[in-house]
Amino acid sequence: MKHQHKTLIFSPKKLLLRTAGKHSVEEDVDVVIVENIDDYLDYIKIQRGITDKDIHLRWGFDNGQEFYKVCINVLVKSPTESSKEMYGSEFKDTGVKRLNIIGLAHNIKENYENVRKIYKECDISRVSHVPHTLTGDQKILICFCGKPSSTCGSLCGHCDAKKPLNLQRRGQLYTLGMLRGHHRRYEADGSPKKKQAKYDNVVNEPLFDGDDEESVIDLFPPPVLHLKLRTVNHICDHLTKKTKKDCGSDLVLEFAKEENIVRKSYHGGNYQGNQCNDIMKKVDKLEQKLPSKLRKFTECLRKFKVIVDETFGCEVNVTFQEILDIMEDFKKCYLPLKISVTPTVHDVYFHVPEWYERHGLRRGLGRFSEQATESCHNDFMRNVWLKGYKVPDTHPEYPNKLVGAMAKYNSRRIV
Repeated sequence: MKHQHKTLIFSPKKLLLRTAGKHSVEEDVDVVIVENIDDYLDYIKIQRGITDKDIHLRWGFDNGQEFYKVCINVLVKSPTESSKEMYGSEFKDTGVKRLNIIGLAHNIKENYENVRKIYKECDISRVSHVPHTLTGDQKILICFCGKPSSTCGSLCGHCDAKKPLNLQRRGQLYTLGMLRGHHRRYEADGSPKKKQAKYDNVVNEPLFDGDDEESVIDLFPPPVLHLKLRTVNHICDHLTKKTKKDCGSDLVLEFAKEENIVRKSYHGGNYQGNQCNDIMKKVDKLEQKLPSKLRKFTECLRKFKVIVDETFGCEVNVTFQEILDIMEDFKKCYLPLKISVTPTVHDVYFHVPEWYERHGLRRGLGRFSEQATESCHNDFMRNVWLKGYKVPDTHPEYPNKLVGAMAKYNSRRIV
């Protein structure tokens, strides 16, 4: 059965995908895909009164709250004052209220094969001529590069830096041609699994559409939401270990409880967006609980907050030289912590400035971030799926319920 809304068609399909969970298996899974993506985008443009020359497409890919989703925000390059008045601050084109779901699959594993199959079904390459960027967490970036996981030897998706990472040496930025060349050589040499590092671990065909000369960082900007989350959690996790060892108790947890900052049970029990913001805002209170020798951790959090405030938003009000200076201040505080340089910290220090060097300061990275895609998980679950659509996946009406839920969600976000 197909659900049609004027020119918009949402179609259920069966794809052989690997399911999520402890007993993961490959089986036929119901997915819903928007058919004729170019017609769908034309309809959005007509309803919003915009043209191809006005827009930038931001594609989002993520797994959350039982569903893997491919999403799109149609960003207006130069929004007029009249459009701002019409839609209001809650309906910014960058936000979840203007996001549409293009592909939807329930309870699947977020791995290369699943991502590849759904990406191809969505037929995104049909509109690759329109200016666009991709967004998601670093795991999705690694998938698009054709690497098996973020634990491989070449663990950055933006450049060819090898582990162990440090803040002294940058890698060469990947072009699509570099990734494709690595994969061709890997296959030509018989796909030697034990020598993957020789090919920068590009063991799968890269999923990016574009010319060989295009750089990955231009197509997939640094995902600032996850850079914030993972950096704050990384610093706090090591501070927790230090306070347990040196003070006999988890002073970070004590501070968090006193300030009602609660770790979420999902995502491995990490602090999420609002919790990370609270930690950085209230870092003075955390510092008061620490012995002097551990206050270098809170100073590092302060320096990182400056990076977040000045470079992670939709607007940038500092010069490029000031961005470089901010990064150096962070580095000077981070290195004395003597903790690992994660791919996230590597991204922050090297690739955030590189992106601004290449694209200028007119628009901030927040405009291209994964925040709306992340927000979509709870928005879809709470406002649509749980309100009359959720049924067991063995129910005969399950495919139609998926179609109906996706159509209802999108119909509220066309204009």
